[in-house]
Amino acid sequence: MSELPNGWVRVPLDELFFPRSIRISPTEMPDALYIGLEHVEAQTNRLIATVSAATMTSSSARFFAGDVLYGRMRPYLNKVVSPKFDGLSSAEFIVFPSTNGIESQFLLKRFSATDFVQFACSQYEGDRPRVKFDQLGKFQIDLPPAAEQTRIVAKLEELLSDLDAGVAELKAAQKKLAQYRQS
Repeated sequence: MSELPNGWVRVPLDELFFPRSIRISPTEMPDALYIGLEHVEAQTNRLIATVSAATMTSSSARFFAGDVLYGRMRPYLNKVVSPKFDGLSSAEFIVFPSTNGIESQFLLKRFSATDFVQFACSQYEGDRPRVKFDQLGKFQIDLPPAAEQTRIVAKLEELLSDLDAGVAELKAAQKKLAQYRQS
């Protein structure tokens, strides 16, 4: 760990986290919600669906509200989500437990940043693009104090909300333009 200005520290990921490794059969928690890789939209951090754990058969990863689930298969798809509920997920997720001093939403945004995605993509070899925590643990993360993490997340959310509104306006304008052209 190295000290940076304004109370920030640079530290390898594996010094901050030990991934949650609880694996259970979905039959032990049939009423739980289950998240598979297909339930997380690529590049957006959006959870687009869940299914009942009762519909699954293979061993699943246990997670708790506020944990960050990182899709380790095909890291270029950038499937990262932080559910607001307890449940089960595909074992293809690395579960980063909620930790004091590290805002889950900050970690979620940090894992979605281009430099982290590029780092993750540089770590796998072969025809099955999959990373392990041992590989990701080498990543040096610049970690601000907790209050700064909260401020950064709020600003990112504001900017992304503005961007979403701009995209919606653009789509509406394109639709009107298509109608005018038909006229």
